Amino acid sequence: SGGSAVRFGVIVAPQPPSPSPTPPPPPAPPSPPSSTVPVPTGLRAFTGGDSIALTWKPKGYGGDWVRSYNVYRDGVKIAATQADTNASGLLTGSQYVDRNVTAGQAYTYQVQTIVSPTSVSDLTAGVSATHPASTTPVPDVVLDGSLDTHVPHLKTWFQNYGVPAIKTWYPKAAEKLAWPDYVPSSTITISTLGQAEYDGKYPGLPAARVRGHIVISPKFFTDNRAQAADTLILYSTWILMANLEATGKPHKIAPQWLRVGVGDYVRYEMYNGFPYEQDVLEQETKPESYYTDMYKPAANFLRWIEKQYDATYMRRASIASHAGTFNFEFMQFPDGRNIDQAWGLFRGKTTRTGPVKSVSSGKCLNNPGGNLVPGTTLDIWPCNGHVAQKVTYHPIPGSTSALMTLVGLCLEVPPGSVPNGAYVWVNNCKATAPTQQWIKRADGSILNVSYNRCLEIYGGQNGAPDATRLSVWDCHGGDWQKWTIP
Repeated sequence: SGGSAVRFGVIVAPQPPSPSPTPPPPPAPPSPPSSTVPVPTGLRAFTGGDSIALTWKPKGYGGDWVRSYNVYRDGVKIAATQADTNASGLLTGSQYVDRNVTAGQAYTYQVQTIVSPTSVSDLTAGVSATHPASTTPVPDVVLDGSLDTHVPHLKTWFQNYGVPAIKTWYPKAAEKLAWPDYVPSSTITISTLGQAEYDGKYPGLPAARVRGHIVISPKFFTDNRAQAADTLILYSTWILMANLEATGKPHKIAPQWLRVGVGDYVRYEMYNGFPYEQDVLEQETKPESYYTDMYKPAANFLRWIEKQYDATYMRRASIASHAGTFNFEFMQFPDGRNIDQAWGLFRGKTTRTGPVKSVSSGKCLNNPGGNLVPGTTLDIWPCNGHVAQKVTYHPIPGSTSALMTLVGLCLEVPPGSVPNGAYVWVNNCKATAPTQQWIKRADGSILNVSYNRCLEIYGGQNGAPDATRLSVWDCHGGDWQKWTIP
């Protein structure tokens, strides 16, 4: 009013400055890389006696084998191993024996490779083992006075390495093969002879088993210290498996190839810690080898049988052999294969297995009574398809002859047999023995290489009653010398 002018304006309040953008979070630090040092493989734990023994496969690093490892139990380091390649026979250090164990207690173990104090591998996965509440006792190992007489320089080695190896591993082999079904010998004596006397009794052998004694070769144990410990493991396993031989009772025992193979399984698969994986199979089982060659081929085969058919096969065989009840059951498998056909499957080979049938009688070569003892004479019997009549024909590489096996034993004319009518029996196989080599001829006869005589039904020209024995005779072309073979 009164003509006064009024002016209006807008006041804008100052605004706070826009906040700066939130910076992105810093990148997470990279995870520390795993060690480039190789992790041990094949870690296993064995129980029995007063300890738990660990073995694992050694690893290569920088062009050499690693020989040192850390051992952990339940997450706590308990030891570092170091091989003694000149004395112990453990060439890689890949073994540890935990004696601080409690019956019934479970433990978990891991192992780690050591290259240097600051360069180690990652830990292996844990392997668990429970120390059994009841187990095979640790054996008493006696060092006979003959060692002082003939190999005094080995006495310290036996005390420090040989005796502890047996005391540790004998009960663990027993856990697999015997306990508690039978209690093996609790005392093992180690003795020796003068070298000349030893060579006269046990030519070519590193040691010999004489019931509860291991008789060592002075030269072998002096010159081959790195193999001495596992040789003791082998022979002590054979003591563990010893059967009723000392009782005089009639018995049926496992064939030699199986008993020897079990011993090699214990010393290589368990004690040395080298599982028979494919790479080892290819190296140790040559194309021309056969399980009856014993040792590594047999050990390989037995491990495969346990994976393929029966995880308790060696144990059952050991118990039956010890009791004198081993029989053909162990030579026939659930899929219908016999032992020779199973070997063919194991090696990826086709085997020729079946009855050897007489042209004249229509009856089959037969192992009477299912007897697997070497020296059992053969006869003929009506063909029945039993494993005791299944013969496998094995051509010998580079030869026209072959071995003929009957559940792990070879057909043979007894060495030293000369006259017509000599019996034919089965014996432990040895491919180089001419007495076990046979040639299938075009006329159907089967010629023994050693004696140049033909397999026949004894007296077959006069008929062939059941259980007529088999023999060899000058080849004459008669039908009782003619056969069909696989």
